[in-house]
Amino acid sequence: MYPEFAEADLAEIVAGFRTSRFTRLDLRTETVRLAIQDGEVERAAEAVTHEIDESRTAIVSADLLGTFRFADGSSPASLASAQLKPETVIGTITVLDESVEVKAGTCGTVSRIDVEDGAFVEYRQPLLRLRLDEADKMRRTV
Repeated sequence: MYPEFAEADLAEIVAGFRTSRFTRLDLRTETVRLAIQDGEVERAAEAVTHEIDESRTAIVSADLLGTFRFADGSSPASLASAQLKPETVIGTITVLDESVEVKAGTCGTVSRIDVEDGAFVEYRQPLLRLRLDEADKMRRTV
């Protein structure tokens, strides 16, 4: 069983790391991903994880933990039933003054929003779900 970490716990880990002689920290559990190199929190190479469930819905999940904010001009109400493209920025995840954009990653229609603006999200926590457009469904089955 993995320990649960609150945002304050992670801030304390990072502060302790920055005062140490270590140059790298990589902490991963079922719900937490924290990587630090030379005192800087690493940005995730890919800001979202996409899983396709049995109803052909893409689940856009957090690929790191932090505070989620919807993109400027976006809100849960404006995203409800919106058509998104892969490059559409839905928001950012911020951890310790570092922000990573979260993009839709696929074409689809928002079917459910799983997070509130300003919520602390954990690694792999679902942010929203997209019903895949027919063209995207066909590409994924070929």
